[in-house]
Amino acid sequence: MKNIRYLLICAVAISALLSTGRLTVVSYVLADEPTLPRESKPVLISKANPALKGINTVVFSFTPGEAESDRAALWSSLRKGFTNQLSRADIGWHMPPAGAVGPLDMPVLKLVVDMLKTNDSQQYVFRVQTSLSAVVCLKDDSSVCLKAELWKISSQMQAVSEKDLSAAIIEETLRQAEAFTLAYSAANQAKVDKQVRYVASKNSKIFHKPDCAWAKRISPENLVGFATREQAVKAGKRPCKRCNP
Repeated sequence: MKNIRYLLICAVAISALLSTGRLTVVSYVLADEPTLPRESKPVLISKANPALKGINTVVFSFTPGEAESDRAALWSSLRKGFTNQLSRADIGWHMPPAGAVGPLDMPVLKLVVDMLKTNDSQQYVFRVQTSLSAVVCLKDDSSVCLKAELWKISSQMQAVSEKDLSAAIIEETLRQAEAFTLAYSAANQAKVDKQVRYVASKNSKIFHKPDCAWAKRISPENLVGFATREQAVKAGKRPCKRCNP
């Protein structure tokens, strides 16, 4: 937290120099993260993150900026918007009461919002950061475990006017929530409804058992399911020779 506040203060100082004309160009981002182009939609890399595979429920932890703890309406909107995204992606979530930590063996999805108001204008600098941490153990010695950060979205600071602050923070928070749910879906793309006994790709004439290695390669947007073998055959599909459905 101290490092983030230090960077925010530096950003405000640079912004103040800009307003006096002493600086003509400024770009402030976190030193340990690359500058990324802003996208209207999150972009998924083709390789799914294995750290998100098999996660059913997370502890949702939200930490608002200390100096702006009185923005109850904004914090409520952020919590509701983020958890709604999780629910729509069929990700279970648990939000412990204030001061509690939740189940220790459950992954923690952490949302942090930091903001700082400039001294000479009605502008704010803010940063939203979403990350997932979980307890991991050594492969050769399961008694040695530690909590590690397994997933983290790239984030950068933004400067906005006071009247646009809430809308900008909500927009960025929902963007990061969507990025997490998309990454989760990519890692768990083989998850299908309990009534589905066979799966296939819209672009293939072959159907498989859900746990078939070839079935796991089907992208989520192309995945179709069948309750019976007859349904798959009627749809013009033939059985996979590997899993023999």
